[in-house]
Amino acid sequence: MNITSKIMMTGAFAASAATAFGAGFGLNEVSARGNALQGTLVGSTRDISAVYFNPANMTELKDGGIYTMAGLTLLRPDFYTSVAGQRVDQDEKIFVDPHFYVGGRVAEDFWFGFGEYSEYGLGTRYENRNSWPLAADSAKTTITSFTLSPTVAWQATEDLSLAAGLRLLYLDVIMDRMIPQAGSMLHITADDWVCSYILSAAYQLTDTVRVGLVYRGKSDVKPEGDAELTRIGYKCDADGELDMPQSVMAGVNWQATQRLNLGFNATWNGWSSNKDIKLNFDSPLLGSAVAPQEWHDTWRFSLGGEYQLSEFWSMQLGVTFDEDPSDIDHANTMCPPGDRNQAGIGFTYAKDDWAVSFDYMYVYIHDTERQIHGVDTRISEARTDTFGLTFSKRF
Repeated sequence: MNITSKIMMTGAFAASAATAFGAGFGLNEVSARGNALQGTLVGSTRDISAVYFNPANMTELKDGGIYTMAGLTLLRPDFYTSVAGQRVDQDEKIFVDPHFYVGGRVAEDFWFGFGEYSEYGLGTRYENRNSWPLAADSAKTTITSFTLSPTVAWQATEDLSLAAGLRLLYLDVIMDRMIPQAGSMLHITADDWVCSYILSAAYQLTDTVRVGLVYRGKSDVKPEGDAELTRIGYKCDADGELDMPQSVMAGVNWQATQRLNLGFNATWNGWSSNKDIKLNFDSPLLGSAVAPQEWHDTWRFSLGGEYQLSEFWSMQLGVTFDEDPSDIDHANTMCPPGDRNQAGIGFTYAKDDWAVSFDYMYVYIHDTERQIHGVDTRISEARTDTFGLTFSKRF
């Protein structure tokens, strides 16, 4: 059995790990207001971030002009891993997740929008990563991605809106792990572009209740790049295969009073498509391997509320429960497994044709225990702090 087969049968390609930001390796931080509301904007969005949350809601933007929005979210994940009683902390690192949207009405019953946002992400860096006890499983893993999404919405009837769009996904993977048989760190860099789609609908059920439905198609990603055994300087080409799941999101928003809007989302993620990860090297020394994952489908439930405090100020609050898709028999240390609970709070100042929003969100990941490489491993105190800022302007 070659070097890669030996190590891959107990590990996985980088993107198969659960991210510190959301269950699976998905990201949901795509606007400061949306972060605070925990994404409960599927039934009704009321700004151009509808390009992400529900493109059919662009039809709510009936005023003329061009709507723009730009901002970023800062994410700081933190946790520690206990391996056979030895504590290993994470190297602290802050990740930047930008977002941008533009769009408006282009005809009597049609709207066009374009968005840039991140759907997937991952980041782990273990202290003393060259020598920590599970360095053969992972030492450092980073996934960065962004999606470019042009969308079109149609006001089909007075109450029904429909929308469709493309999702052009770019994914970049960096992974370091120790190869004991070679006495060297294996450094892998790979990336890929892939195209998928989004379909959505929104319906004004009553004067105060609006519902929405969003479907995101599956993406089959095949990253290609380079691998290097750093101690001996041995290099070769590398490629892999992994699945980004399809998802269905349903939401309802209720204008409970003139000042208060409440929202609820339920999201199904088809993580069961992630049965295994394939990794190939253009080298007889490294070869190829298949790492079983056996992930399962999950649900994510969110509740949010927005209250108009004054003429210009509004406040947003939200909570989420997010299931972990990973399989207990195929655990790894690339990022902490475990169900997530999270909560967000934010404020928006809106005046005339512009607005600024900011938020704070806290993600708590349940402590978990796993057998990794036959070693008792406990992942504890896993959390992520995020801070978001978004500026909006209508021209």
